[in-house]
Amino acid sequence: MLGMKVINKLVKKWKNILPPKSRSRFLTWRITEEKNKLCPSKKRSLLNQLYFPSSKSILFIVVPFLLLFLLSHFLPVQYLPFISSNHYQNLITIHAGIATVIFGILIFVAESGRDDKTKEKIRVLLKESFIFPLAVAEILAFFIFIWGDVNFLSVIPIVIVGLLTIRSLYKTTTVLLSKHRFNQKRAELLKELLQKSIDLAIDERIGNNILLSFLDGKEIKLKFKPFSIDDQSKYYCFNAEKIGIVSDIDLEALKKFAEIIEQEANRKGYSFDGGEIVELDLKEKTKADSEIKATQKAKSQKLLQNDRRYLMKKFHDTLKEENKTLICVDKKLLDGSKRIDELEGLVKKAFVIKPIDSFTKEVRSEISGLKDQFITAILNGHLGEIEELSDIYLELAKGFLGCITECSGGYSFEGARKELRFPWGGWEEVGWLSSDIRDIFEKAMQSRDQEVIRKVAYLPIAIAVRAIESYDHYLFQEFINFAVLMYINSKEITENNRSLKDFLVDRSWRWLKEILLFYIEPKLRKEELDEEKLKRLKDFGIYLFIVFQRLLKTAFENRDLDSFKKFIEGVHELFSNFHPSVSLENTYSIKKKDIKKEITMRRNQMFFGLASWILDQLLKNKTEQKVLEFYQTIQKFLPSDIEEFTNLFIESYTFETEDFWSWDMWELEGREEGVMHAIQFSEKLEKLYIVKSLSLLANRSDEEILKIELPYNRTFAELCSENGDLINVLDDIKRNVNDWKMVLSDSAIKKIDVFKNLLFETRKKQEQEELKEKIRRKISQKKIEKFKEDVLKGFYENAVLRDIFRHYSLLEKVLDASTKGEKARFGINTVADKAMFFEDWYIFFDNPGIEFGRGIAAGEDLHLFNEIVRDCKEVLREDFDKALLQSKNLEDIIILVPNTAVWYILKEFKNFKPYWYEDADKLEVKGFSGWYDFNGQSIPVFETYLRQVDNQILILDKTKLGKIIQLSPLNEGEEEKLIEDIFYMDIQAFSENEELMEQFIKTPPKWLVEIGDGQKQKEYLQERVLIRIFERFELKKHQDFEGYKLSLKEDNRFRF
Repeated sequence: MLGMKVINKLVKKWKNILPPKSRSRFLTWRITEEKNKLCPSKKRSLLNQLYFPSSKSILFIVVPFLLLFLLSHFLPVQYLPFISSNHYQNLITIHAGIATVIFGILIFVAESGRDDKTKEKIRVLLKESFIFPLAVAEILAFFIFIWGDVNFLSVIPIVIVGLLTIRSLYKTTTVLLSKHRFNQKRAELLKELLQKSIDLAIDERIGNNILLSFLDGKEIKLKFKPFSIDDQSKYYCFNAEKIGIVSDIDLEALKKFAEIIEQEANRKGYSFDGGEIVELDLKEKTKADSEIKATQKAKSQKLLQNDRRYLMKKFHDTLKEENKTLICVDKKLLDGSKRIDELEGLVKKAFVIKPIDSFTKEVRSEISGLKDQFITAILNGHLGEIEELSDIYLELAKGFLGCITECSGGYSFEGARKELRFPWGGWEEVGWLSSDIRDIFEKAMQSRDQEVIRKVAYLPIAIAVRAIESYDHYLFQEFINFAVLMYINSKEITENNRSLKDFLVDRSWRWLKEILLFYIEPKLRKEELDEEKLKRLKDFGIYLFIVFQRLLKTAFENRDLDSFKKFIEGVHELFSNFHPSVSLENTYSIKKKDIKKEITMRRNQMFFGLASWILDQLLKNKTEQKVLEFYQTIQKFLPSDIEEFTNLFIESYTFETEDFWSWDMWELEGREEGVMHAIQFSEKLEKLYIVKSLSLLANRSDEEILKIELPYNRTFAELCSENGDLINVLDDIKRNVNDWKMVLSDSAIKKIDVFKNLLFETRKKQEQEELKEKIRRKISQKKIEKFKEDVLKGFYENAVLRDIFRHYSLLEKVLDASTKGEKARFGINTVADKAMFFEDWYIFFDNPGIEFGRGIAAGEDLHLFNEIVRDCKEVLREDFDKALLQSKNLEDIIILVPNTAVWYILKEFKNFKPYWYEDADKLEVKGFSGWYDFNGQSIPVFETYLRQVDNQILILDKTKLGKIIQLSPLNEGEEEKLIEDIFYMDIQAFSENEELMEQFIKTPPKWLVEIGDGQKQKEYLQERVLIRIFERFELKKHQDFEGYKLSLKEDNRFRF
């Protein structure tokens, strides 16, 4: 313990050599910090690792012996005479004797594993005897006597080593004499190895989660790319100097690397996110921040997005000779850069590469050795050894549960399914156990020995039970499915061995039922259980339904009706004894009642989905009588009440339910790979609903049927519409009666029309309820604000002529109150669907504000264009160049074209250079199309799309064009708070403003009169909002306005 304390102090001091900020730059430090939060109770015991040769175990022994060496020589106490007394010689002799015993044990341990391929015996003896640290300690003890006099403290190491040698002899002997003890210690050893492997995997997961949280521009402007780059010639890649494993990452160095890449990218007109970068003049850079804000004129450069800079390796990734790439960056970002050497240095600093550790392979090898021994025991029929080896596998499973529950409390139902379904998910260590047990089970099946098979087959079930006790769904879901494997293997047993065949079928479902009866239901009945544990217990039971569904489907595919009936009876009995208390109405009992409801619903969903599948197979194979028997069996377990059955259909007819039961994957089973297949399981659900509903209504009168109040939601109502899927199924039955007669009686078929009417009535009820909700609900202010923002965005992204005027400083804003009402307003005055402003609604409105803004921009462009073109002089094609020469300065000329006229220029004018040419300068102006070169001058060409405007080319002198004067959008009496930028925006719901409603009804516009009378008008308006968006401006032309227009004839227009 003295050595442990000294080492712990040294470790703490070493960790504190670097300041906190420097330590936090390393990923491993952050992993340790995060792990301490996630696993506060998890402590690694150094003593359990000392038995194995390593630098840590040697250091653990050297430090205390070094301390004893110093104390034995330099502590001023009584020294042992070197020559005059034989104490010294006696101590040497005792040392020699102890050393002889130790090295004898060491030789024995080494020889004991001569014929042991897995070396498991050596490991157990090494751990129990602690012979390695003991031998090292004895050797170090000799060094105390090499130099100088020693005091009486030199006796201490002899006593310690002697006592430890006695302990070593005792431990070694007891392990060798007891096979049970040996297997127990072996299980402990394998468990520790597995837990260490899991511990490393946890470190890797935490590390990569931390690393990925920094990437994608959050703190480090790099993206992770899990796959190799297809065309590396387009990238500059930074490689590691050696092979190995990424053992640590310097996040600060990685961040610095990414910053330099971003700086180089900015110089070339790119950035990670795109957007603009503000540039300052050299003079401005020398000023204080406050001065800059007050004096500078913002200059910005638009940057194109280029995020092609990839981190190719994560924490604990392996670097091989053929793939040592760490980071790849698009060459466009680094061409001609003088900082490549600096970047190379940062990459070397960022990645700590260490030799590949074979520990994981060693653990896998140890566990594989256990599997081989298990198989040998099966072949030899040694039941006792099979039991002992099964116990070892159970210990390994407990080891996994120990690690997971310490750090996360175990997996929930959803977490486990997500982990197991993810292509690169899952725990490798659990995969080893699962794979080995599967191999062992196959060997047991080959033996045809029922007792052997019973012991082996229960092993995965026992592991699942341990998972329940730890409330972990991951291990439970991995191993409980072995029950299906039992049934599948039963089909390979011939009738000559009927006893074994029946045993496998029986245990495949009975063990599942017993798990519920003995391990789940009793815990659910407990009065005190926290909410999370209660949910996990419920989910264990529900997952048993999933396993039963696989059993039932497999039995159906095998056309094994007897097993199918056993399975369906078995699953129907699950939770039959679970009855939450009805006498005590408290929160806890209500939760249990909710659990009971969910359990019942999930089981019925399973029956519904499987019955739908069987019905579909029956309709496709009408002559197969066996399928009909399966359908008749399962449909008895569906609800017999039409209202309850409809509710079950509604609950089952969702994507979430299909995914939960994996029904969609059934559609892909047995299909050819590489070919597109439609997944249409919902159609099967619809057919079953109609068939079963008609059967339930067969013996009821039409009047009674029309009085039924079916449950509904929007999806169900849509299915009940005139052309809805449920109605289509009913129509198909009516058209092709003979195709359905094997599942429908004549009396059921006669109920088609009345059932249709019932479904139509149900749809009407849903529509009326929806309408009431629409009228009742208030519009969201948050949605209104978002709408206004989108209007501005849509407007400014599409207002071309305004942006051209702005670019040439020909836009002037005069928004003071004195300009109110001076000119007519432009904009939108309309009514729209009120639901557009609801926080959540079944109809999705795709950015309506953008569309409104785009419409206003188009109207403004059309008005401005018509105003400009009205005073332009007409010219012919041959006079085009003369018109250009009318200006005193060609630098003042711009060309404006509507619609596709720019393509006419591209075709007819050879000296036109479109903006997409690499050597063409770019203007950050809306509508910029390129340059028209004339007499050595590049004249900018702009285009805009305008409806109802013929193609033409305008030549304009920007100095004589005039200005757009932006005026106040308000009229008298309107509130300034309704101004947004340059617009007046007012959005009101008629249902929330009675005065507005009355105003419209008293003096209805023509479109409202066409709706009907006053009541119908009111009902119509209650569903709508009034949207008014106006701006006010005028085009104040220059007094010497000069412009020319070349009209393009029809045959000269560019055609696509």
